Amino acid sequence: MLITIVNHNCNANAVELISGFRSCGEVLAIDSGSNLDNFSQNYFDLKLPNVYYANLLNIACQELANKSQHSLLYFICSDVKISNYHLTIQYAEEAFRNPAVGIYAPACNNSGHPQMQCQKTNKLRPVVFVEGFCFAIRLSLLQQLCPVDTEVNYVGWGLDVYLAYLAFKHHLQSVVDDRIIVEHDSPCGYSLALARQQRNNWFSLQSQEAQRFRKLTSIQLLKSSFGVQLCKLIF
Repeated sequence: MLITIVNHNCNANAVELISGFRSCGEVLAIDSGSNLDNFSQNYFDLKLPNVYYANLLNIACQELANKSQHSLLYFICSDVKISNYHLTIQYAEEAFRNPAVGIYAPACNNSGHPQMQCQKTNKLRPVVFVEGFCFAIRLSLLQQLCPVDTEVNYVGWGLDVYLAYLAFKHHLQSVVDDRIIVEHDSPCGYSLALARQQRNNWFSLQSQEAQRFRKLTSIQLLKSSFGVQLCKLIF
């Protein structure tokens, strides 16, 4: 598993994440246009101008594809706070031993979509999609998304839903792990109107089945465990 930390101006927490995860496995640290001081810049493998989320995902996918020893990517944004690095990786690796799991994410605190929030089941639970701020995925799935056309969608909204669509299409599950919780409370830092516009434009270029899946995910029913079963029947 290649652990990838991506950062834009959340430098102190990025350094903490990079340091913590380096004891757990191979880490690729990518900075995207941050104002780095001399101390923090030494922690990053790649220091880029601000390339935004979609391009960071493209780069992570390419870097993973170049490393034959890895078939899984753990993609973590630097505004995520994690208390136990070893368990974070251990639980993900355990989950992917099940060949039916395609996308994995830890549960989160009270931010984000309802399906991401810890439901205290103390186990994995299937969801329609996981959000893209902290998730692990099989390279075989990610390569069907990447490279994302950043001329259309560089902010990256909607890519998490499309990855879940790919998982369902290939009879793989997206799962959230209630055994571990991460914190993600930071504001997005970009225009929500722009993000929605780019998401809509990008999805309009995808298949009718993918567009239908996206519409279904907007229904609150599909954010429950019953919604997962319904979605499996539909597809």
